[in-house]
Amino acid sequence: MGNKNKEIQNLHSSLTDMMVTKEELERKVMQLLEVSQRPPPDDSLQVQVQDLLTENKSLQVQIENLQSQVAAQTTTALHIDELQKLLAEKEHQRKSLEDSLNTERSAGASRENDMQALHTENMMLKAELQKAQAQMAEQASSQLVLDQLQKSALEKDEN
Repeated sequence: MGNKNKEIQNLHSSLTDMMVTKEELERKVMQLLEVSQRPPPDDSLQVQVQDLLTENKSLQVQIENLQSQVAAQTTTALHIDELQKLLAEKEHQRKSLEDSLNTERSAGASRENDMQALHTENMMLKAELQKAQAQMAEQASSQLVLDQLQKSALEKDEN
């Protein structure tokens, strides 16, 4: 970007120098025209005037070319600025998405840890339930044996 600005400044400086030179030439041409309106000039003065007019036209073409280059470079510099702004915006969006992704990864890991803890707790509860069911079955069996023993004892007492 700095090179473009420097180049634009150089072209602007060249353009300014050309415009000054053009003004000097126009002034000389005017002087020569004034001189040419005096009594008949010699041929060398006519040649000088013609040379200056030709040089003036050439300088005008150069000035126009430099002005086009400055305009094109200004447009290019504006495009570069726009692209840099767009790039900065896209980079900001990328970082934002990356932060969101990291947050989601962290939340996902936390949810996975919670799920693992719940799974472990479920397994422990199932084991406790099976143990309790086994104890209840054993108690029911013991109660059945006790009831049969009591029934037997009552029958013996009645007899």
